[in-house]
Amino acid sequence: MTDVGVVLKTKPYRDHDLIVDFLSAKHGRLSLIARGARKSSRRFGGALEIGARLQIEQSQSNRGRLKALTSCDIIRVPRNARHDLARFYQLAYVVEVIERLTVEGQAETGNEAALDQYLQYLEEKTPNHAELVSWELWVLKHNGFVFQFWPCIESGEPPESFSVSMGGAIRHSAVHVTDSLPCGREALHAIDQMQLGLFQGAGTACHQSVRGLMNHVWNSILERPLKSATFIGPETF
Repeated sequence: MTDVGVVLKTKPYRDHDLIVDFLSAKHGRLSLIARGARKSSRRFGGALEIGARLQIEQSQSNRGRLKALTSCDIIRVPRNARHDLARFYQLAYVVEVIERLTVEGQAETGNEAALDQYLQYLEEKTPNHAELVSWELWVLKHNGFVFQFWPCIESGEPPESFSVSMGGAIRHSAVHVTDSLPCGREALHAIDQMQLGLFQGAGTACHQSVRGLMNHVWNSILERPLKSATFIGPETF
């Protein structure tokens, strides 16, 4: 069977093989066994790297339930991210976001397209912080998570906290919840502007607050922290 998609991650399997997590629009997230990939880089032409877009051939494996990756052709590899640490950190981050959101065997047209679009953009330039957050907000919305960042969802006043369970920004005097995260108004307003497509600057003066809020949102939805979030700092943009 032929498929097209993106390599999400790989992990060693036995002495010579790799398990490849692959995302396609048609079949969603797939786990494939690439036999001999660790023994010889020529086996798959060095194509099995995170963020690579490939056309693959897969077949039923004779061992276990995993399908076998029998061959692949490179459509695009992250050449610039290989040599630019800031781009690589962003690549690892967006790939992990999508990998954690997707379900094995379930069609993922929107998520796959969003990931592919951002990876293409990474090859052209280093996206700024506003561009990354705008991408995150689109992915959240596509997956059914729509939040109001400004004003307070209950009172309509300027907020000072954010609650995932309440669906957005809140003011302590109007709402009392256990999962609220104190946030600066500047950060909440900046994310609101990004969500509306009105914030196009090279970054925000409140980078740490914005990232802290986005990490809080993802932690709540995914139920554990994103490992790559550690590397998304001001120097990443």
